[in-house]
Amino acid sequence: ATIAFTARWLVPRVTAFRTLHPQIDLHLHASDDVVDMGSGGVDIAIRYGAGPYPGFAVTPLFADRFAPVFNPILGTVTAESLGEQPLIDFAWRRRDPDNPTWSRWFAQAGMPQPIDPPLLHFSEESHAIQAAVAGQGIALVSLALVRDELAAGQLVQPFGPMIAGFRHHLLTREADANSPISAVRRWLILEAESAG
Repeated sequence: ATIAFTARWLVPRVTAFRTLHPQIDLHLHASDDVVDMGSGGVDIAIRYGAGPYPGFAVTPLFADRFAPVFNPILGTVTAESLGEQPLIDFAWRRRDPDNPTWSRWFAQAGMPQPIDPPLLHFSEESHAIQAAVAGQGIALVSLALVRDELAAGQLVQPFGPMIAGFRHHLLTREADANSPISAVRRWLILEAESAG
């Protein structure tokens, strides 16, 4: 799975899996590069994109939504005042016109993008999220990955629009219904449904 998805969504849920299946060893590999599942070293992948993923059993987990979030210590922030605070963003590994970027957000909001706003740029989404939690600016990030911080009041998302990201897909090879792979697959599907 991607680095941000693994760190922010998957790792916090592993304790629940270990409670249900203490006999199954999990080896998590986080990478923003696509890992070759044909090499035999990977049994399950969570891919983020539009697909298709031929040759695998594919289960869509959930679609991603992105919106501006920030620490409430920044005070009152409106869509119109976005240029007054640092805008936090991160690099997308693959170039795609549908990547949820600040440019796309401003276009969907029907607003001009601020000219030369203060900018804080990260190579990875998890770091952008941490910067927002630390009150360093306003980040356009996955709402699924900041769900806990929003619920705890560490971050707020007081305005939209929300823009569509891609979908998280669960990829597996065919496996026996009683195999560890099938147990992990079922657990991931249930976690995605409950996080829905």
